[in-house]
Amino acid sequence: VFLSIRIRGADTNKAVTYPDFAKFHACIFWPWDVMMLMFNELYTMGMPLLLPHRRWMVHLVTHSLTHTEVNWWHLRGSVAGGLPDPSGVPFPLPFQPWVEPGEGVRPVAFWYELTDFMQFPHLTYFESLPDMLERVRTLDVPSIRRGMQSFNQATFRESIAFYRRAALELLR
Repeated sequence: VFLSIRIRGADTNKAVTYPDFAKFHACIFWPWDVMMLMFNELYTMGMPLLLPHRRWMVHLVTHSLTHTEVNWWHLRGSVAGGLPDPSGVPFPLPFQPWVEPGEGVRPVAFWYELTDFMQFPHLTYFESLPDMLERVRTLDVPSIRRGMQSFNQATFRESIAFYRRAALELLR
């Protein structure tokens, strides 16, 4: 659902096109899984994104994993059964890439820190609903968009360089 304080009379339940997205001041983005294409699409188009602070998200994710059957599917322990263990070597990180019931917040905090929601620059985080409203009000949209564009250009150049090296290696 997309709401707007600037676009009056908008149907908040209809499909939104990219030109429609571009009319918005910013997006309050509430992640419900670790890999979300919409996040990357909005970031790429330079839409300022406001997200809940990591402390809030880690507790919400932990609650979802332990008390519901929905959301955060990529972190659920049930995915572990389908992955092979060909080497028998212990996993080299402090936590498996899924969370088992009863493990608490530590593995969630570890994996959440590695998501694009925490790794990408030029994001705005809020710690409460009043804080969210204040941050929307004081957002420096032009500066955030310039920063996002710069990051997008740099990562594009890095990606092109990587795939060129990979293609050359494959052609040897």
